Amino acid sequence: ALAPWGRGDLDAGHRTFSRALSLMRRTGHERDAMRGIFVLGDLRVAQGRLREAAHTYEDGLREARTGTHAAPPETDELYLGLAEVHREWNDLAGATALLDECARMADRSAHAGTRLRWCAAMASIRASAGDPGAALSLLAEGERHERRDPVPRARPIAAMRARLHLAQGRVRDAATWAE
Repeated sequence: ALAPWGRGDLDAGHRTFSRALSLMRRTGHERDAMRGIFVLGDLRVAQGRLREAAHTYEDGLREARTGTHAAPPETDELYLGLAEVHREWNDLAGATALLDECARMADRSAHAGTRLRWCAAMASIRASAGDPGAALSLLAEGERHERRDPVPRARPIAAMRARLHLAQGRVRDAATWAE
């Protein structure tokens, strides 16, 4: 599923991952299925289908709450994905609250890349709120958590930094990155 996504065939990636998610559930791999819900939401975001992405993340959170055990560590990613959607909708307060919930779960996080994405999402919120300095600091922190991840990254930190530099009128800094 990640291979077609990486090639830009998002529909095939979503179909394939949906089938895989069904198999994960059928074979009792609930923790993998929870992470799979996050990936399905990310695919919907990449397709520009934000409402469907939000429903995917919300369904995953409901599913996690109805389990017989404490919410699995993978639940933090669902809060993160939903926060990114709320940020796209310019619901900065809602996005911040969801990121705060994700941060409360950080010590149990199942995925090392969550901190990088959390920093990028919070940087986007800070930039939208008119605080580019805080946004740049968060991006620098996120970069320290950079690692290889099979999930395609739609917003690389370097590109986010270049966009902030452009917004600040620092064209030379942005051009240096582009070169």
